[in-house]
Amino acid sequence: MPGARKQVVSASPGALSCFRSAAALCHPASIAIGVSGIDTGDDYLVEIRQGCRAVLLSQSWPRHFVGDDRIHKTSCSTIAATLTGVTLTCHRTTYLISSQGLFITR
Repeated sequence: MPGARKQVVSASPGALSCFRSAAALCHPASIAIGVSGIDTGDDYLVEIRQGCRAVLLSQSWPRHFVGDDRIHKTSCSTIAATLTGVTLTCHRTTYLISSQGLFITR
């Protein structure tokens, strides 16, 4: 999949701007993002850690059958906060977390 957009349907008031502000200042913070389809879904947790390092935890799940329910941990090599949102590069994949959605480019 060359690129995918996962739209933000709901978020806690101020959560995205708070996360962006923390990322810009390299303050520890985290944000959880859940994406669901008809019978599958993905859960993401992005953590900004001390020293402006970021870690992405992700898990995919099926609704109707037992699948691979492991949690995948990926260190992110770059993190940038702009007016658009927070961009992370994690293992050859770029994630943009913004008020418009979660954009993933592989």
